Amino acid sequence: MINVLGCGKDGCVIDSFEWEDFSPKNGFVAKLFHKNVKLDKELHEMLHNIDPNGDRYSLYYFPTKQCSVKELVENDEFASFLELKYGIFSQFVFQRKLISLDPKKMTTSQYRYLRSSLEILHKNGACHGDLPGNVMIDPKDGMPRIIDWENAFYQKKGCFTYDILIDNTAFFTHFSVLHT
Repeated sequence: MINVLGCGKDGCVIDSFEWEDFSPKNGFVAKLFHKNVKLDKELHEMLHNIDPNGDRYSLYYFPTKQCSVKELVENDEFASFLELKYGIFSQFVFQRKLISLDPKKMTTSQYRYLRSSLEILHKNGACHGDLPGNVMIDPKDGMPRIIDWENAFYQKKGCFTYDILIDNTAFFTHFSVLHT
C-alpha cells in the first residue's frame, strides 16, 4: 500500500515502492514535484559536496532514469488519485525518511547542531529561505536535518545579507530548547 506522507505547495512525499537502490527498507521516500517546480541542480551539487552523507541536510537523490509518476508507483489508480487530489507531477527525487520535530522542544545539542548547520549553509553561499516547518529529525542519530530546498537561494559568491537575516530570524523565532 502506497501512502502519502505529506504534501506542500511544491509536491508530495510518498513511500512504499522500490526504485533502483531507493526503497522504504533502505530508509528512502520519494518526493514528487508539481510540474512548475524547478530544481536548482547547482544547489544540490553544493549540498552533496559539503554534506556527502546527509548528516545535516536532507539531500535529494536523483534517479538515474526518469519515468512518469504512473510508472513510478506502478499503480494507475493511485497515480490518478494523486493527480486528482494534488495535481500533476513532473519529476521526482528520493530522500531519507525522517520524523517530525517539535521546534519548541529541542535538546540543547539538537539546537546547537541546527544552528551550526545553518551557519555552514550560509558560509557555502546558500540560504534556505523557508526554514520554519522544514526541519525534521533523522531517526538514526536523533539530530535535525534541514529539508525542502525549492525556495533556497544559492550563489557561489555568497548570500545577500538580507537572505541570511531571513534564515536567522526564522531560526531564533521558531526554534528553542526544551527546558525541563
